[in-house]
Amino acid sequence: MVGLALLVPLVSCGKRTSRLQDKVQEEQESLNRKATAREESFKQKSVTELISELESAALKGKEPFNSLAFREVLRRRDGGDQIFQSIRTKDQKEYFKVMALSKINPELYKRLTCDVICAVLTASLQKSVVFNAWGLPHFYWESSAKAIIECGRVAIPYLAPLLRDKRPAPMWGSEEVKESEKYRYRVCDYAYALMREIDGKKWDIPEHIEERDKAIEDQIK
Repeated sequence: MVGLALLVPLVSCGKRTSRLQDKVQEEQESLNRKATAREESFKQKSVTELISELESAALKGKEPFNSLAFREVLRRRDGGDQIFQSIRTKDQKEYFKVMALSKINPELYKRLTCDVICAVLTASLQKSVVFNAWGLPHFYWESSAKAIIECGRVAIPYLAPLLRDKRPAPMWGSEEVKESEKYRYRVCDYAYALMREIDGKKWDIPEHIEERDKAIEDQIK
């Protein structure tokens, strides 16, 4: 009788666990369906609509590669001219369009000129919420940072004002987050590291902020 008494709670517990697992699975499947439906909706959008979506997404300060509009426009190889014509300012809203154009039509991208590219990208760097799109200054650069570096010394006047910007520059993820938090990167660190890269003097970045601040202050002087 004691054995049966013990068995009943165990069976009951097993049923509750099973119901909980089923609920979690149902919720995940529902999320997957919604994500698929949203992705399909972007496939139905015109290039004009995607351009509008790219502008809105860029202003959120996130990375291009996680934007559904960005991923979809990369499939529209014939949309390059329309994207090029839509880039009319040097503001952050042009960021995703500039990076998309660099991938789908490099020739049109070059016609933007480095003044436009650097103005747009440094504005976006300064206003980023997360910095995965830029890389880790002591380890690797992502495509957005590489685009600035490729412009050479044209980029320096656009990066220089960011040397005084000590706003934190966090990342999301796993390994990247650990590295970013270890160095406690700021916008000014990205700007200075990019400037050194452009000058062919790769920065051996100290972990201590005080040492970095001294190097940055010397650059400002």
